[in-house]
Amino acid sequence: MELTDSEIGYLHFVNDDQSTIELVTWSRSTLQYCTAVFDRHYPIDAAGVWADTARLGVPVIHNDYPSLPDRRGYPAGHAHLVRHLGVPVMVNGQSRMLMGVGNKEAPYGPDDAQMIERVARRVWSLVERRRALDALTRAEARARDLQHVASVAGWSWDPGAGRFRLDEVARAMLGWRKDRRLPSTLDEFLELVDPACHAAVRGMLDSSSPRRELRCELEMVRGDGSRFRAVLRGRPIPRPRGREPVFEGVLQDLTDQQEFEKLRHLAFHDGLTGLSNREHLVERLERLRHDGRRHSDELVAVHFIDLDLFKGVNDTLGHQAGDEVLKIVAERLVQTTRREDLTVRMGGDEFVVIQFGVRARGEALALGRKLIDAVRRPIQLEAQVVQVGASVGIALGRTPLHDVAALLAAADAALYQSKAAGGNVATVDDDREITAEIRRPS
Repeated sequence: MELTDSEIGYLHFVNDDQSTIELVTWSRSTLQYCTAVFDRHYPIDAAGVWADTARLGVPVIHNDYPSLPDRRGYPAGHAHLVRHLGVPVMVNGQSRMLMGVGNKEAPYGPDDAQMIERVARRVWSLVERRRALDALTRAEARARDLQHVASVAGWSWDPGAGRFRLDEVARAMLGWRKDRRLPSTLDEFLELVDPACHAAVRGMLDSSSPRRELRCELEMVRGDGSRFRAVLRGRPIPRPRGREPVFEGVLQDLTDQQEFEKLRHLAFHDGLTGLSNREHLVERLERLRHDGRRHSDELVAVHFIDLDLFKGVNDTLGHQAGDEVLKIVAERLVQTTRREDLTVRMGGDEFVVIQFGVRARGEALALGRKLIDAVRRPIQLEAQVVQVGASVGIALGRTPLHDVAALLAAADAALYQSKAAGGNVATVDDDREITAEIRRPS
């Protein structure tokens, strides 16, 4: 505006359909008296001669705007025009952006048009760079999502235009034929979703929500009527022009993931007690061996636990009663430890507790004593009360662990010391100096 001594100025974008304009950016002085500040789909065919620059693809000058016979097309509240200069930015033969100024005291001329053209091309270059950067950022975010899924479809939602899009991957996910049209509106997409999930989807796509990362689990229907679990992930994307965001993300079929998680659970958990098993224990300790994020002054304690007097329960009451005792003991061990600790059934009547974040040897020994006390409490079975005990062997390792096998062997050796001491004992193997804290039944 200052370059041409104009009173008002604007910058608008031509939509991909080449038939509508997004009225987006105005000069500050224009906003003082122009209330028509935004319209996402202003039709070009309804605009007056001020939009000739979009129609013709060339700069257009109107130095006597009020006298023009076809000057209709002001948006409601638009500033009154006396003179007007508009220039387009042309890309591959199409108008992509319009820049204009108005109400210069002197008539506009070719020099003014050249000046505005240079500014417009520079602005368009900056817009294109920003769009490319935003597109790359979104692509990288989507790629991170795709790393964790086996069956995903891309989606987008433009609430202003009412357009919902699913890419072709969704066709295979839904089991649809190639001739069946994919949803193009949010309502059509929701027809594929269990009605109980509709409110959650609409809430997720609420443009007024401040959340940046969006996630919603759904139950969906395939073409054959079968149902499957899916998750809708996405994020609001600020428009390069306009106020209301658009949404983009991925739709993931959870069927394969759920099957994988079931198999993983079976592989890493004990069928009787539901605790982690030996394989899970080794995996966690191996992870600690390579975990450089943990501080070197942090200790981890391995508690090997073997039940005392358990053989008598099996021999006297049978294996069904023995299984019930094992399940109750497992529950007590979990209740005695923290959420971040790991409780494992190794097999038979042997258990392991991994205690993380240990600051001193005494903390490990204190937990060992609590585990013994928890196991020793009487157990009510259907017909009678039984009581078992526990021997505990403890080994301490500093993270990241360097020798998992040696740590397990040290805890096992400490357990034998506890057994040799008569049971209901917690023994700490601290640099191979074995000390016993004997807690005999009263």
